[in-house]
Amino acid sequence: MAHHIFVVATGGKLHLAPISNNPQRILDIGTGTGIWAMEMVDDVEKRWMYNEPFDYIHCRSMSKSIGDWPNLIRQCYKFTKPHGYVEFQDIDLQYHSHDNSLLPTHSLHRWNADLIKAANIAGREPSPGPKLEGWIRAAGFQNVVHEMFVLPLGPWPKEPKLVGYPMYFGRVALDGDVLTEF
Repeated sequence: MAHHIFVVATGGKLHLAPISNNPQRILDIGTGTGIWAMEMVDDVEKRWMYNEPFDYIHCRSMSKSIGDWPNLIRQCYKFTKPHGYVEFQDIDLQYHSHDNSLLPTHSLHRWNADLIKAANIAGREPSPGPKLEGWIRAAGFQNVVHEMFVLPLGPWPKEPKLVGYPMYFGRVALDGDVLTEF
């Protein structure tokens, strides 16, 4: 479901980086169920060699999984070919409301605060999304592009393409975020 959410949020794209039609080496960090990798490459049975750099490194939905993001990003920089691409797609786990309807007294706000607290206690970064650009630039990457997408939890998103999103995102938030922390 998380794969579907990201594909819809990015306009049906498997990636945003302008990679060539024939990248020779791709590394996917955090494959999850493998849906992204299965759709991205034709032959996943070829031997993987990590002693050579990659044309493209893809890292998605690793919030609460990485203890040292700057180190991970430095490793990506080290193992990316010249003129290669690295793409991170991750979230800000701190829920926000555009209309300020999510008040501190709301149960969703309290639940979200507990989720973030649990990730912090576990030594994991709950909200890498807003910090990625700074970490990426600090690692030495150039031509950095940062895009932000809204993932609604409420029942009636205003953008037509996001109708139905809350069903998916709410389920991912419950299964993938909450149950892994508690």
